[in-house]
Amino acid sequence: MEDALTVEKHREGEIGIITAKGDVDMGTLRPLRDAVREVAADGAVHIVLDMRQVDYMDSSGMSIIMTARKLTSEHNGEVYLIFPIGSAGRALELVKAHHLVEVADSPEEAVKALNGGA
Repeated sequence: MEDALTVEKHREGEIGIITAKGDVDMGTLRPLRDAVREVAADGAVHIVLDMRQVDYMDSSGMSIIMTARKLTSEHNGEVYLIFPIGSAGRALELVKAHHLVEVADSPEEAVKALNGGA
């Protein structure tokens, strides 16, 4: 059976951008967790998590966000979260994720903010 989660990652300078698509749960979280760790290990100071295409997320998703936050804080970096729509987004709103990390409407908006609005 295929994982219900696909992950793409790329860098823009000191910013690691990770896009997730599908379900984030205990059974599928490994590619997303690995991507967060890899971009941080490769020198990304900031991480943008684009979760707009995440259909379902359990508490595993929150643990990924906290991992990203911990890894970026070691270098005075920031995490930007692009909120998913639907139930996954509502779950993040309920746990007040927007108080833990920055929030943007798109990866482009997050990158612009991280680059000082330039």
